[in-house]
Amino acid sequence: MVIVKNAAIENAAKNIHTNTICSTAIETPMIMEVRRKLPQNPQALEKVINVQRMKRMGQPQEVADVA
Repeated sequence: MVIVKNAAIENAAKNIHTNTICSTAIETPMIMEVRRKLPQNPQALEKVINVQRMKRMGQPQEVADVA
């Protein structure tokens, strides 16, 4: 976030706008491959998901809709 804020401040006078999307973990093929490697343990999977603020994995379309 700091880099985006600095870019916004440095470029504001040039009329350049800086934005960012800070998403949670998104269910992409790469992330899903990592999840498949988790032990077949519901408690481990629950722990991974509960780290996310939404308490679930985000969907690619959700990020696309914001962008």
